[in-house]
Amino acid sequence: MQKITGIIAEYNPFHNGHAWQIAEIKRRLGETLVVAVMSGHFTQRGEPAIGGKWLRAEAAVRGGADLVLELPFIFACRSAEYFARGGVGILNATGIVSHLCFGAETADLSLLQKIAVQSLQPDFIVRAKEKMRTGCTYARALSELFSSELGVPEEVIRGANNILAVEYLKALTVLQSPIQPLAIERQAAGHLDGEISSSIASATAIRREMQKYGLSEKSCRAMPKDSAKLLASAQEAGQLLLDGKLLQSLLLYRIRQLSPEQIKGFSDCSEGLEYRLKKTAATSATLEELVLAAKSRRYPATRIQRILSQLLVLNAPSFSAPLPPYLRVLAFNAQGRELIKKIRSVTVFPVIGNLPDYASDGCPHSQLCLAADINATDIYQLLLGKNLTGLDYLKPPVYVG
Repeated sequence: MQKITGIIAEYNPFHNGHAWQIAEIKRRLGETLVVAVMSGHFTQRGEPAIGGKWLRAEAAVRGGADLVLELPFIFACRSAEYFARGGVGILNATGIVSHLCFGAETADLSLLQKIAVQSLQPDFIVRAKEKMRTGCTYARALSELFSSELGVPEEVIRGANNILAVEYLKALTVLQSPIQPLAIERQAAGHLDGEISSSIASATAIRREMQKYGLSEKSCRAMPKDSAKLLASAQEAGQLLLDGKLLQSLLLYRIRQLSPEQIKGFSDCSEGLEYRLKKTAATSATLEELVLAAKSRRYPATRIQRILSQLLVLNAPSFSAPLPPYLRVLAFNAQGRELIKKIRSVTVFPVIGNLPDYASDGCPHSQLCLAADINATDIYQLLLGKNLTGLDYLKPPVYVG
């Protein structure tokens, strides 16, 4: 049976570390094709991506992936649990993926699986919630419990990639998926390292460099040549989002227009946070002021930013989704085309290529999910200063020949 490896990523942007991961997968597993599930125009941190989804998907295919599928907004712009559930759900729904590869600060699969299994125990979940009621974040509650009960060093569960790794393993278990996990230790740069110091740099460092200087020689050295060329062309065409001023204005305006009940209904707000957001939005002159005023030990800045992006994109409650309702193709090569044919022959999920060809099954969840993706694209075009709506209906998947 042919090995087909899944990756869940954002590729914001696609850099040398991502290319190394794909090369390492092929070194370890031998002949394998790669299916990537990638965030659309908004990321898990609650920020719009530096480049559009089709651009980043093409870069991934040119960097070694064979097929890129979109992770819908209502999973992509969520906590690690939902981000992982959505990504694993899509890979599982293809019916053809044999392995799931993910990077981790601690690539000890047996330890990560031990943590995942314990995390799913009902009594453990109760204890974690009790800790969170004292003001702990989810990650801190888990790290303290695992440290005291299993002797796991607290820094293990606080690593951003370790947290996602555990959530991937939990999702595989809950879905009873036959997909085999493969953990690979991250190389050189950490997830949030802020400076480019070698050819392997974090996406955070690359974005910061680009936001200051555009596509500089320094940032280009951290990316494969094809990825840098795509970004250079996009920058020339005004298709890179390097300035957040318009986003700031839109967010402040949007939240001021919503009632606390709408804020709670359209986002991951809980425990009265909607009232704090409404109050602080009325007096904040900048997005930074709003986030700083609203965040707390219980609600870190990244969660506040996610909630704000949810409020910007969503016009209806869309957060009851157990799994993504469709598989949407963003980019592929010749081998990826064959993978699409295989997927369509075995999956019960709609596989969307050209959106105008997709006949909705009338499922309310599917319609809400797709509406959020389309709205996210329209807002992204607005942030770029482009007078264009409905791009999802106009833009076909990118074929890389």
